[in-house]
Amino acid sequence: MSKVIKVDETIYNALEKQKQGRQTFSDVIKGLLSNRLKILEMMNGLEGQIGFRDWQRRELEQLQNKQEER
Repeated sequence: MSKVIKVDETIYNALEKQKQGRQTFSDVIKGLLSNRLKILEMMNGLEGQIGFRDWQRRELEQLQNKQEER
């Protein structure tokens, strides 16, 4: 089942430029949404890595401070 959506002419033109071969607008939008999800997943992974590195740095600093106190 298909649905009708309304988009501005600039959006239509941008989607039209993304079409390759016999792709439909649905194919283009599906691909864009899929890419967006992949980017968000990568960003979440990077945020997790950065958070872990910050934790590691803090732990190392605490250990170094404890050794200096001795």
